[in-house]
Amino acid sequence: IYRVIRETRSTGADQAHYEANTSGALADALMRDFPEVQQATRMGRHEIMLRYKDKFFQQKFDLVDASFFDIFQIPFLKGKPQTALQEPYTIVLTEKMARKYFGDENPMGKILTVDGRFWHGEFKVTGVLRDLPTNTSLQIDFLHSTVGDSYIQDKWTRWEDVQNRMFVTYILLHPNAKSAELERKLPDLINRYIGPQVRATTTYHLQSLNRVHLYSNVDYAIETEENIRQAIVKRGHGIQGDIRQVYMFACAGVAVLAIACINFMSLSTARSTNRAREVGMRKVVGAHRQQLIHQFLNESILIAFFALPLAVMIGKAALPFLNTFLNRDLNLNILNDWTLLLGLIAVTLFVGLLSGSYPALFLSKFHPIEVLKGTGKMRGRETSLRKSLVVVQFAISILLIVATIMVSRQLVYIKTKKLGFNKEHIVVLPIFITHRGARTDPNERLASRYNVVKQAFLEHPNVLKATAYNFPFGMGTNRLRLIRAEGIQDREIHMAFQQADEDYLDTFGIELLSGRNFSTEMSSDFTEAILLNESAVKYLGLKKSLGKQIQVVFFPRKGRVIWVIKNYHHQSLREKIGPMGIYMRTGFYSYLALKIQSKNILETIEFLDKTWQRFVPNRPFTFWFMDDQLNTMYQKEVRLGQVLQAFTILAIFIACLGLFALSAYTAEQRTKEIGIRKVLGATVLNIVLLLSKDFVKLILIANLIVWPVAYYAAQRWLENFAYRIDFGIGVFLLSGILMLMIALCTVSYQAIRVAVSNPVDTLRDE
Repeated sequence: IYRVIRETRSTGADQAHYEANTSGALADALMRDFPEVQQATRMGRHEIMLRYKDKFFQQKFDLVDASFFDIFQIPFLKGKPQTALQEPYTIVLTEKMARKYFGDENPMGKILTVDGRFWHGEFKVTGVLRDLPTNTSLQIDFLHSTVGDSYIQDKWTRWEDVQNRMFVTYILLHPNAKSAELERKLPDLINRYIGPQVRATTTYHLQSLNRVHLYSNVDYAIETEENIRQAIVKRGHGIQGDIRQVYMFACAGVAVLAIACINFMSLSTARSTNRAREVGMRKVVGAHRQQLIHQFLNESILIAFFALPLAVMIGKAALPFLNTFLNRDLNLNILNDWTLLLGLIAVTLFVGLLSGSYPALFLSKFHPIEVLKGTGKMRGRETSLRKSLVVVQFAISILLIVATIMVSRQLVYIKTKKLGFNKEHIVVLPIFITHRGARTDPNERLASRYNVVKQAFLEHPNVLKATAYNFPFGMGTNRLRLIRAEGIQDREIHMAFQQADEDYLDTFGIELLSGRNFSTEMSSDFTEAILLNESAVKYLGLKKSLGKQIQVVFFPRKGRVIWVIKNYHHQSLREKIGPMGIYMRTGFYSYLALKIQSKNILETIEFLDKTWQRFVPNRPFTFWFMDDQLNTMYQKEVRLGQVLQAFTILAIFIACLGLFALSAYTAEQRTKEIGIRKVLGATVLNIVLLLSKDFVKLILIANLIVWPVAYYAAQRWLENFAYRIDFGIGVFLLSGILMLMIALCTVSYQAIRVAVSNPVDTLRDE
């Protein structure tokens, strides 16, 4: 199964844009023209208001064609896939939605009232689907039949060149078909149905379904609209996964596990003197080295398997907190998941073998005569290997510290960077989109009376300014359109458009560079006037932009530039500020933004609630603050920073445990030397420096090794942001100093303990 991706490129400017929305006619054309395609289906998502028994709910509503269940084999709990959506005004819902609306009642045949942009009426439930797992991009609540819907049937057969690409197209290939070969043929389809002019800027790609959930950002820099809406408008966590975060969390987990394994090796060698005589006695009575290796490996494996049930219990206890934190539905039912069980057993076995390998090889090499006489010493090779392990341990810890500092600094930069508009004390109300419902005629919508609505909210003295606009900050604007400018030949660019009223710039404090603002007294402003940002002027190559005519390619709208505004960040800082135009379009506004006083906020919100009910009664009052909305755009990075902090603290704690044991081992090996030095006049500080200097050298070596790796990793992560921090050697020096201080505090305890001991006790046997 593959999803079709549309790529559009501009001419004369280095721009490429990818999106999953395609024209309705594409599915039938693929089925008709390419024998490799076994089946094709379309899916279109919309937000609707659903009513049942005088209760209103906002839901996502997916329209699908009859072939949907031929491609996606979703189990039916009630109803049949062959007949569920064969009649007009029928819907299929998931078991979760069935419980939400009908409880324990049988949902089959129940009636739900739908109020949406394209649909309005009563729909009958004809099927119930098993809930889909959360780790899929195909998140559905309701599926709607398109049978008898003339509007959608018309969209099914149309090629939309620029706008109104409403559908995601999925195809199922025959078993022997190769997607790469089919993808190479797709440009011919564009030539055949749309024409060479569109073909010059457009092509299609095929994305395997198993890559959609985790790899869409990586493959095509696509983030699903539902994911953005969930994170921005609904102020919740997005549902789309990101393989880069999976890799980062996995690497952090492996790093902590590696430190734990090194600790086990250090602890085992630290108590080697306690087991040396045991090894000597076993060898005297005939034990071979191979037998001793097996014994020590078995011991470490047994310890690892004894730790496994404890780890599972801790994991189960922490799972609810983790699910809440990540907004996921993870489970740890290992008895019902043989793959997970076998994976845990394999990892545990590997950890046991890895952590026990060095102690087994080290202890089994002791010579019986030397250890029984008490003269056995660690050779240079073993000492070098032990020090190398310590260096690796320090390096991992330093790498995690660098990562944590970098993420924290980038988040601080995001929160403090000037965005080019005012976000403080702005309340956003989705009042126009809530009212829109099934009113396809813009003149019937509340947005056509936006000025009346604004004035009603401005009646309260705490409401200072108001503006109506279409696309919320953080979600981008309308799908990019190809634009050409008057007098500029052979140059077309992709430009995003925002629809907004005359108070948009004033309410948000967006800076004017030249020209004039929209005016309601000039009727031509509603049909022709366009504001451009600096990037649009630059990309279009306009030296004198005011008064220039702008043509939207493949679309009848033309306009004249009346104003140039300073660039502002309408999207997140991951995106570079691109060309953008703003024009007035009464009837198409979705949101109302209100600038309010910083005092008496609760009183102001109560007034907004009452005023909301005047225009959209029986609909729940919905609002959010602009600054909170913008912060939700970076929830992924915030979670990453929090997880890295937790892993870093855990890694440092485990590393300190190992360092504590290793310093104890070192002090034990040098007890007599320290006693002699004290007799000869060495102070406590001299002894502490003596025992600490080796660890300081190891930390310095670890820094030199890990800094290039940390620099590369930081650069790669920061590439996700068009606007990011600059960093130099200071970050690495800070990380190294922190690790050095933590290590010295750990080592100093053992050093001081030995330094203050009575040398007579240690030298009595000499």
